[in-house]
Amino acid sequence: MPLNITSEPVKFHNAMDLFDSLLAKELLDSELEVTIVPVEESDSLQGYFIKQLGGLFDPYSGKLDLEKTRTWRRTLISEVEKKYKVDAILFTRISTVSAHFFRDQAKWDGVTESIGKDRFFKSLLGLKHSGSIPALSLIVELRATNDSLLYQNAGGIQVLQKIGTGSRPEDRPYHEILTDEKRNQDAVVYAIHPLLGRSVKRRPGSINRPKTRSSLLESK
Repeated sequence: MPLNITSEPVKFHNAMDLFDSLLAKELLDSELEVTIVPVEESDSLQGYFIKQLGGLFDPYSGKLDLEKTRTWRRTLISEVEKKYKVDAILFTRISTVSAHFFRDQAKWDGVTESIGKDRFFKSLLGLKHSGSIPALSLIVELRATNDSLLYQNAGGIQVLQKIGTGSRPEDRPYHEILTDEKRNQDAVVYAIHPLLGRSVKRRPGSINRPKTRSSLLESK
């Protein structure tokens, strides 16, 4: 599935490989019977079916064509089911979301992060901001072979902007995006641990824990 990010797609794609490896480790250490689809095969399958459909976006509106997306996903699931004999497939992606913040503290998808920049001067001036700001989250979806949704959850990664002594948000430097190992790991924990029956500080959504043989498939 196309990713909801507008810049630096190469780094973003490479980061997804990192998150998939972290997810794979969690899944393989769990009680679930898991098959890991190699990323090269995943990329090849997804690219092939997207090409067969002429792309997933409407050429006139530029919006995602939901019917094409469903067709693509169901075809992909069918292909993986035939080859790997699985009961469900775990799709993963990184998406931009809106994170609400109050007095410079953003909270979303199980995590918190300060959105303050130049915090010494902000503290000196007594400045605090509230509102919403773009952030990244790791999204996981477990779908049965009939495409029904068995589990969906998200783990917050990091905010994409910060606010200094002015009121205008500023984009974070490129070198700060998706490079914090602890935040990356925490995102995986919040996204996948409820599925595995492991406790987390907050459970962002309702959980169905299926007893299935599943595969991990990165979603573009």
